[in-house]
Amino acid sequence: MKKYNFKHIMPVVFSFLVILYACDKSYLEVPAAGALSQDVLANKIGVEALLVGAYSLLDGQGSSAGTNNGPWATSSSNWVYGSVAGGDAHKGSDPGDQNLITPIEQWNATASNAYLDQLWQQRYDGVQHSNETLRVMKLA
Repeated sequence: MKKYNFKHIMPVVFSFLVILYACDKSYLEVPAAGALSQDVLANKIGVEALLVGAYSLLDGQGSSAGTNNGPWATSSSNWVYGSVAGGDAHKGSDPGDQNLITPIEQWNATASNAYLDQLWQQRYDGVQHSNETLRVMKLA
């Protein structure tokens, strides 16, 4: 009788202990690898590094905006939205090459044009980086 109870009770107790340990959420509170906290950046060097990061978005690279169209959609020269849309330049090449520029050139661009989405996403990222720099600068 004792062997029978021991064989059934021990797995139940062991399972209970495993479940009890697994319910501890402290393993979820791990800082992200490669991310810096505001405490680390709240000094002159950290604020300058954040500022350089915010300015680096001005070249049209490094944004979370999709890179399907390369740097054309978010370039700092604004060639697509300025020169091509203004009539100073033409897209040229064959119709399949960067075909999303043609509606912008003809003033027929719709909200589904990925170029416009990437442009505004890149601009939003620049504003967000600038605001984060100002928040950390207050702590320094």
